[in-house]
Amino acid sequence: MKLEGLMKDNGNGVVAYFTPEIALDQNLPIYSGGLGVIAASLAKSFREMDIPAIVVSILAREGYYDQYVEEIRNGTGEVVDYKMGIRYKRWEREEEFLEDTCVIVPINLSSSLNVIKVWKVKDMFNSVPVYLLDTDIPPNNHMARLNTRHLYGGTMHGGVNWDDLERRRLAQYYILGKGGVKALRRLNINVTKYHLNESHSYFAAQEILSGALKSGMSWTDAVIHTKSKVCFTTHTPAASGHGHQVFPFDEVVRMANINGKGLSTNQLLMLGGDSLGKFNMTMACFHLAGIANTVSKKHFVGTKNMWGFLEGAAPIINITNAVNHRHLQYEDFRNAQTPQQKAEAKLKYKRLLIEKYAPGWNESVFTLGWGRRGQAYKRMKLIIHGDNYRWLSNLMKENKIQVIMGGKPHPDDQERIKDWEELYKLSKSPDFPKLVVVPGYELDMMKEWSAGVDSWLNTPRSSCEASGTSGMKGNGAINCSTPDGWEWEANQENYFPFGSDSPIDLGTHDTHDAQDLQRAANDMLTIFYHSRGEWNQKVLASDREVETDFDSNPRAVEYAAKLYGLKV
Repeated sequence: MKLEGLMKDNGNGVVAYFTPEIALDQNLPIYSGGLGVIAASLAKSFREMDIPAIVVSILAREGYYDQYVEEIRNGTGEVVDYKMGIRYKRWEREEEFLEDTCVIVPINLSSSLNVIKVWKVKDMFNSVPVYLLDTDIPPNNHMARLNTRHLYGGTMHGGVNWDDLERRRLAQYYILGKGGVKALRRLNINVTKYHLNESHSYFAAQEILSGALKSGMSWTDAVIHTKSKVCFTTHTPAASGHGHQVFPFDEVVRMANINGKGLSTNQLLMLGGDSLGKFNMTMACFHLAGIANTVSKKHFVGTKNMWGFLEGAAPIINITNAVNHRHLQYEDFRNAQTPQQKAEAKLKYKRLLIEKYAPGWNESVFTLGWGRRGQAYKRMKLIIHGDNYRWLSNLMKENKIQVIMGGKPHPDDQERIKDWEELYKLSKSPDFPKLVVVPGYELDMMKEWSAGVDSWLNTPRSSCEASGTSGMKGNGAINCSTPDGWEWEANQENYFPFGSDSPIDLGTHDTHDAQDLQRAANDMLTIFYHSRGEWNQKVLASDREVETDFDSNPRAVEYAAKLYGLKV
C-alpha cells in the first residue's frame, strides 16, 4: 500500500522518526552536519521504498550559523590578518517551503507555558512528510521564543552563559520529544513506532511511558508498553560525545515537571541517573527502547563495550549508515557505466569547480578535497601536520596537487576556529599556492566538491567516527581515508587507506597517521599521473561500491524490517 493511503489513518499507522536536525535542502537551514544528512537520506528513502513514515524535527529559524571571512586591515587599508566570522540570519521563507497545519500545542516547561506551532514541509523534496516544531512565535515571551530559535539551543558565542544554554538545550529537546508526541496526536496521525534518532529525542519515550503510568499501568507493564513503541539509533562512539546528552538531574525534574503524577523522580533516576548526579539521556533511551542500533560495524563493537553493562536495556544491532544517491549524486556519475564515462563526468565537474572556487587551477592537476564539520577528532590540519607541511608545500609549488577545504567549527570551539583560520591564512601565502579554503561549507558545496575533486580526504582519529557519510556520494572521487566508521567496512581495493584503525597513544597518533597519509597520497599521485587507466577503473569500482553497499534505500528497508517489524 502506498504512503498516501497510510497517511489517511486507515488503521495501519506510521513510524514517527524524531530527529533534532534534517538536511532536506540547503534552503531549509535546519541542520549542522552528518546527523541531518542521514535523517534526510532516510526520509527520502522511506518515500522511495513506500515505507509508512513521517519525520518530526525542530524549525530552528536561525539554524547553525553563517560562516564568513573577516579581513583585518591596518591604518592604510592593507589586509594584515583574517578571522573567521560568525553570524546568524533569521529564516523567514515559510510561504515558500512550509504549510501551516493550524495545530498549536501548549506545553509546560518548568511550569512555564510554551506554545508550539506545527509546520509541515511542502511536498517538494521527495521525502515522506516532515513536521517542524516552532516556539519562536507570538504569544510566547522572549525566553520561550529562544527555545527553538537555534539548533541545539544556541552557543555561548551568541552571548549565552553555560547554565542558560544548558537549560535552553534541555527545553528544546523536551519540545522535540514531548511536544512532538502531542503534536502528532493533535494531527490525528496513528503512530505505531517512535524512532529516536540520537538521544536528543528522549522525551518522546518519556511521554509514552508517563501516559501509560497515568492510565493505571504498573511500572513493569508501562515499560514493556513503551519498549513496544520505541526504537533508538545512537550515533556517538565516545562516552563524552555530543550525542550523549547529559544534564543535571534536578534540572530535568524541574523542566519536565516531575511531581509523582505518572513518572516519579525515583523512576526517572532508574532510567537515566548516573553516579555523578546527572541524567544521561542515552542511558534512558536504551532503557525505554525495545531495540537499538549502531551505525557501523566498528561502532557496534564500541557501543557494546560502552553500554553493555546496562540492565534491562534494549538489545543492540547494527545498521550501517548510508546516503540517498538520488539526492547527493549527480546523474552523470549515476548513469556512467564505463571508466571513460566516469572520467568524462569528472572532467565536466572539475572544470565547474575550478571556475567557481579556484580560478587559475589546472584541470589536469590532481585535486584533493576535504569538507565536513570542524570537530577535533576529524583533524582538519592533519594534511599539514609535522613533516607534511613542507611535503605538501613542495607538491603545490611543483604543480602536482591542488587542495580545496571547507568546514564549520562549532562557534564555541576556539581551538578548531584557530585551526580553520590557520589554514585560511596558509591559503593566502606563497608556500601553499594551490590551497583554497572556502567559508560556508553547506549541502550544495558538498555535492559540487565531491564531483569536482579526484580524491576525497577523510581524516578522523580512530575510533572516534561512529560512521560518517563523507565520501559516500558516488561522484567519482576516490576516498583517501583512515579505516574508521563506514570506511572500515569498505573494500580497501576501492580506496586509499592510511593510518591506524585502532586507538594508539594520543601523543603519537596524529604523527603516525600524518606520515602514513603522505604515503597514501604519494601512491595516489603515482597512479593518477602514470596509470590513468588504472585510476579510472578504480573510480568506477569505488562508485559502484557506494552505490550498491552504501545507499539508503536498502538501509530503509533494513530499518523497516529489523526495527519497525514491517514487511516491505
